Amino acid sequence: MKSFSISSLCQTARQSLSQTAHAQRTVLIYTGAIVGLTILAELLNLLLGNVIDTMDSLSAVGNRTLLSTTQVILALLPSVLLPFWRMGYLHYTMQTIDGKSVLGNLQDGFRNWTKVISCGLLKLLPMVAVGYGLYALLGSFYLMAVSNTAALEAVVESGAIPANLMLPLSILMTVTVGGSAIFFGYRFRLVDYCVMRQPKEHAVILFRRGTSLMRGRVGSYIKLDLHFWWYWLLEILAQGLLYLDLILSFFHISLPTPAAGIFCYALWGGMELLLSVFCTNRVSCTYAVAFAAVSAAAPTSTVPIQIEKSEKL
Repeated sequence: MKSFSISSLCQTARQSLSQTAHAQRTVLIYTGAIVGLTILAELLNLLLGNVIDTMDSLSAVGNRTLLSTTQVILALLPSVLLPFWRMGYLHYTMQTIDGKSVLGNLQDGFRNWTKVISCGLLKLLPMVAVGYGLYALLGSFYLMAVSNTAALEAVVESGAIPANLMLPLSILMTVTVGGSAIFFGYRFRLVDYCVMRQPKEHAVILFRRGTSLMRGRVGSYIKLDLHFWWYWLLEILAQGLLYLDLILSFFHISLPTPAAGIFCYALWGGMELLLSVFCTNRVSCTYAVAFAAVSAAAPTSTVPIQIEKSEKL
């Protein structure tokens, strides 16, 4: 089956959710943990920053270093923990479709952390290599086209790019890296589902299975994404609030006060909680139904043969 009926997928997802008593509570716990951890890490980061600013004496150098290291750890903490949490929620939606979901499914990403990391790296490496490789190549051509020899030598010696070239190069990086992420994102779309469906298998096997299931179905998934265009638009707007300070920095603009940053975080958290109440379960379970339909229609003889050969080798 290379395509599926979107209306049928949505109907099946709604039926599965209606038969799950704890669905609303689970998605609120899932989203609340994401919002709470992210805002808490940011608040602690600001607090430590204020403490560091008050340390001026040389005797406080060691404490400044310790607090600065703590700041870095706090900034990275959500990025480290939340991918496992999201994988747990993905497994919860898959189990909801099967009628076997429990609240503890949210922890399954942590339970299978080795496979989550392995398959995550297998997905990330080609995205980064192709995206930044294209950016380096096209960026070099662009610099040679718009700069003279003396300007290029100055850039090489100083390692600093002139301010008038920062915006075009930032746009180029967004296009190349973003395009690579979209291309490989669709190609590897079902790898995470395969990981959570059969986490005991080898990561390479799960990766190959996910890519093979997606072969010939990119168009169907693009249509499914377009069906939920409103949801993804709201998610983009919410993420824009979360990373507003970073977006503004590309235009050499900063938020007026730290309080403005906290306000943006609060707006982001409110949007995410509203989406979780009204939309997240329905959309996520629809994608879980799509995976179930795709995996059920896939030929069962090809992948096991490849697995046996790889094990003998």
